[in-house]
Amino acid sequence: MKVDITSKVENKSLHRTEVKFNVADAVVTPSRKELLPKIAAMLNAKENLVVIEKISHEFGVREATGTARVYKEEKALKAEEPHYMVGRNTGQKKKPGEKKAAKKKEAAAAKEKAPEKK
Repeated sequence: MKVDITSKVENKSLHRTEVKFNVADAVVTPSRKELLPKIAAMLNAKENLVVIEKISHEFGVREATGTARVYKEEKALKAEEPHYMVGRNTGQKKKPGEKKAAKKKEAAAAKEKAPEKK
């Protein structure tokens, strides 16, 4: 798997660099976890400041394309990137109790709205 940067645009107002890249010899779509260290090394950036936005792979083609954003500081990353995107790139998953708590709240709200039977 060979990663090449095709374009690099400096966005000074958002304190980041927007990057487009190609991945050659990609039999399957590469994961963010595989690409993150390679892109960070190519751009001399810390891995925690790189956010891979999109990776696409066409059927029958051994090449994938994608876009990434490299921030200069963590403060700018937290201000601009949605939490779910940061979670996708760091591998964080939802806490185990969050899903159950949300379902309980929905059930309680539905129970309160339902009229009582006599």
